[in-house]
Amino acid sequence: MPTPNALSPLDRFLAGFVRGADDECWLWRGEPSAKGYGRLRIGGRRQVYVHRFALELRLGRPLRDDEDALHSCDTPLCVNYVSHLRSGDQATNVADAVERDRLRKERCRRGHERTPENTRTRIDRRGYVERHCRDCERLR
Repeated sequence: MPTPNALSPLDRFLAGFVRGADDECWLWRGEPSAKGYGRLRIGGRRQVYVHRFALELRLGRPLRDDEDALHSCDTPLCVNYVSHLRSGDQATNVADAVERDRLRKERCRRGHERTPENTRTRIDRRGYVERHCRDCERLR
């Protein structure tokens, strides 16, 4: 039997999760990144996120630089390329996060309560949502 490193990236990807029903999450079993996403090593040191790899497999092409792999299930370790992943841009990803209330945190880093009156929100040029605590800004 070949060693794990002798397997192709596709074979290692397919061996890294258990495929369930098409409407279920297929969870990556490898160690997640600090942000909770699965990773796959390709060609030595280069690592890719497995959800991106899975979507590229389904699409039959690499994702463009301006494309993200979006989860409909909100599960970072899910690699269900049949029904849980779709391509989209950063603005769509942020809009999904806002709609599903994934960005909501009750307090800032210094412990101030996040209220509409105390939080300044803007979208930066890359489409990321930035939230700034007005109490912290006053302390500077």
